[in-house]
Amino acid sequence: MSETPGEMLAQVLALVERDTNVQAVGVEGSLNDPGKKGDAWQDLDVTLFVTDPAPKYAAPYLALFGTPTIVRHFHEKDLWGQGGVYWETFLTRYPGSQRMDLKLAPAAVIDDYLAAESLNAIVWRRGIGPVPPRPTDASSFYLAAPTQAEFADHCAELLWIAGNVVKGLARHNLIYAAGQFNDYLRPELFRLLSWQVTLERSGQFDPGVSHKGLWAALPTAVRDRVMATYDLHNTLAITAALRQTLALYTETTTAITRLGGLPPLIELAPALAQIHQWLDQPLTD
Repeated sequence: MSETPGEMLAQVLALVERDTNVQAVGVEGSLNDPGKKGDAWQDLDVTLFVTDPAPKYAAPYLALFGTPTIVRHFHEKDLWGQGGVYWETFLTRYPGSQRMDLKLAPAAVIDDYLAAESLNAIVWRRGIGPVPPRPTDASSFYLAAPTQAEFADHCAELLWIAGNVVKGLARHNLIYAAGQFNDYLRPELFRLLSWQVTLERSGQFDPGVSHKGLWAALPTAVRDRVMATYDLHNTLAITAALRQTLALYTETTTAITRLGGLPPLIELAPALAQIHQWLDQPLTD
């Protein structure tokens, strides 16, 4: 049976007691987020602050939980902080659903690490042993409400990309149309939806990687409409997905102007009307 991240951390801490290279241990990520419920897929994000950060010193830790199924090693500059320091990162998967994101960094960057994100905490120090972690939360990742300029810029971008999708449909190039939709259009819709949620929650919303936080935050009906936009298998499907996106755009921008006290973007009305006009008439190349 796979160990929980907490059980994995206990094994890491047992090993660092015998590893004089390690001066402190930090834990970050969802394990420190009181707003996140753990499950079998939760990973352990742990940093070893060391005297010598050579990659070879990660080996005994990577072997703690069996033979990895895959390890991604990165030599990264200033993962946290701006001092020109290189970190060694090992994204590691094990049999089952266990995963550990292990990092080695010089002990000199501990202060930068703690200052960088509110989810980062030291849990062990050489000569002391386990230490109570500081209070942590996800506030470093909370999405700020948009300014008028940001709101206008991203709404204009969505409407511009919507035109590219229509162009792809008119030219019968579904790879281009779907690519513009997936790569650029839907992410702009997600940004708008995330702004609406953060305004509804007084600025306390973390969208997460790939906007994963939206899944739990959106009403079921809205979630279903968003998921319908992933059906892009032919011209009719892309057209329906684009119409759905424009409807969500209209509803979401209305909510943002109301919740954020922003003036409506009247100057973008012709661009939205143009997209609807294109969709309501036969598309020609």
